Amino acid sequence: MADGLAVLSAYRDATRQEPGNQRCEVVSRLGQPHQFTGVSVGPLGPGPGGDAVYVVTHVDVIPPRKDDGLAALQALGDAARAEPGHVRFEVVQQTNRPNHFTVVEIWKDAKAVEAHAMAEPTRRFRAALGPMSGALYDERLFKAVD
Repeated sequence: MADGLAVLSAYRDATRQEPGNQRCEVVSRLGQPHQFTGVSVGPLGPGPGGDAVYVVTHVDVIPPRKDDGLAALQALGDAARAEPGHVRFEVVQQTNRPNHFTVVEIWKDAKAVEAHAMAEPTRRFRAALGPMSGALYDERLFKAVD
C-alpha cells in the first residue's frame, strides 16, 4: 500500500505543476466495513488479457421490489458466466441500502461485451428491470491501465 501511495503522491505533485491545473488531490476513503455483500459471485479465475473491457453498473430498484431485483441480477449473473468471452461477473448488494446493487463485469474484449448486451438473458433482465427501477441505469466501461 505504501508503494501505491507514493506513486499517487508523485502523480499529484507533478500534476499540480502543469500549466492550467487548478487542483489535484489524492484522498483515502474512510472505512465503511461491510458496505457491500457479495450476492452473485463466480469463481475467481486468472486475470484478463490486454483487450479486456471492465464494466461497472449501478442498479437501483424501488425498495418494495428489492427481492425481485436481486433475483433478476442473480439470474443475469448465472447466464453471463456461461457466455463466451466472460472473465468475471459479480453482483454486490449495499448493506445499508439493500435495494442498491453494483455489478462488476470483465469481458475478454469489446465484441464479448456487445454479444452479452444482445444476449437473450440480458434483454430479459433489462425488460424486467424497467418497472422496478428506482434510478437511472448507470453503466460505465473501462479498460486496464498498463
